[in-house]
Amino acid sequence: MSRSTVPVPTPPCRTSRLAAAWRRLLRAARRPLTRRLAVTVLLCAATTGLVSLSWATADADPAGSRPPVVARAGGGQAATAGEQAPSPRPSPRAAHRRPQPPEAVAAAWYAKRLGVPSGRVRALGSQRLGTGRRRVLVLAQTGDGRQATVWVPLRRTRAGWTVAS
Repeated sequence: MSRSTVPVPTPPCRTSRLAAAWRRLLRAARRPLTRRLAVTVLLCAATTGLVSLSWATADADPAGSRPPVVARAGGGQAATAGEQAPSPRPSPRAAHRRPQPPEAVAAAWYAKRLGVPSGRVRALGSQRLGTGRRRVLVLAQTGDGRQATVWVPLRRTRAGWTVAS
């Protein structure tokens, strides 16, 4: 036999495997159950993405929405874009100290009420009840080995957080 007549096996082509897989996928997509499952999977993925996005941006820092700070060429003071430069005199609001957080206010109030040192009282958590209203769960370790807890209702005023009776 001559060499030209001997059949030579050819390696299987990858494109034929991909084409066969594509044909099987198209054949399966004709079935109503497969289409329903595909739609369900896509809706679940979209819902998961939306929920993840909402949770990721729920506690986002609102400072990102402030206008950018622009440095002035004449002095060390900086002004935000679209504003005038601040005056060199301090404003009366700048003289006030920053108000305490609600957890600190509730812990100080409960320590004073029980007559224990403030180091033995701590806030465990808080719940927002509405605009300017919050309640804080406070734990106090009393001298007799007890651990007393209470929900302290707070209200936001101009002076800061105060205990609402």
